[in-house]
Amino acid sequence: MTNISNDFRAAIYIRVLLGGYRLRSGIAYQAEAQKLMLDFSEQSLKRIDKMLDGIRRVNTRSLYEFLADPKCQNLIFALAFYSGKVIEMNSGSECTWLTEAEFRKTLPLPSPPGDPRYCFIAHFSEGLYRDPMDAHGGNWFPLVSILGRLFDDDPMRNSVWYSAGLFMELNESAE
Repeated sequence: MTNISNDFRAAIYIRVLLGGYRLRSGIAYQAEAQKLMLDFSEQSLKRIDKMLDGIRRVNTRSLYEFLADPKCQNLIFALAFYSGKVIEMNSGSECTWLTEAEFRKTLPLPSPPGDPRYCFIAHFSEGLYRDPMDAHGGNWFPLVSILGRLFDDDPMRNSVWYSAGLFMELNESAE
């Protein structure tokens, strides 16, 4: 997909994840994703974390082997865009998606260019970010949580649900 806006790309991936649209290259674990009851609720982010835990248990590939598979890449992009939409809908803040190159024009990232954790960055309208000590303000890096949950030595440090709490109120007792 080239020459389309990042926000339009996000909308396409969300439709793919929800089963309303198909990508030519497909999406890994689509049947599992469609069982998650993705309803744009905070609880759906916890269900994504659980799905990522299940994938982690059966996956034998390295991060870069996993991402070399277009179906797997489509999955993580779809989960990232969906998660950003959940924050947008539950916080009332507008989300704009940036590519790594667009983001690097304004702020540095903690890794060299090309790190897959920073392919897409969600920028939320000002005043939303709940940690004023962080220089990245209203920017969220969903692929850090998603790929961390799948591949880090300590996957429990990475939670899509928990990281969304930087931008919206979380109900600790939710699911």
